[in-house]
Amino acid sequence: MIRSCIAELLSFILLMMSLIAAPLPAQTSKSTAPTLQERIVLMPAGSIVEVQFKGKGVPRVRGRLGALSADTFQVQVAAGSTTEVKTFRFDEVKNVNQVNKLGGMRTAGRVTLWSLAAFGAVALSLFVYCLSGGCTG
Repeated sequence: MIRSCIAELLSFILLMMSLIAAPLPAQTSKSTAPTLQERIVLMPAGSIVEVQFKGKGVPRVRGRLGALSADTFQVQVAAGSTTEVKTFRFDEVKNVNQVNKLGGMRTAGRVTLWSLAAFGAVALSLFVYCLSGGCTG
């Protein structure tokens, strides 16, 4: 009887693990990638970004995304206790990355957390089932 309970538990765990959505690989398409300007327009205003410049030796700038125009964008940078607004042209920027867009926890951490929660719920259910007399052997 205990073997059948363990077999049911393991099959349930296997079923739950197969239902958890795995992260999808990055989609590669034959069409052209969006330009830097299009990517920045899609970022929400106020999001934290890191700006990389085309020139060598130019340090990266990290701050909050501000106003956008046809050929420039603004980043609010913290300088001590004040906030400084810097304006950059799209043609002088190599890349802009949105920092921490997932809110802190990465996909692997979320999958692990949900897997442990599901396993704990199953173990607790089996424990209660056995305490109620369902696992007598």
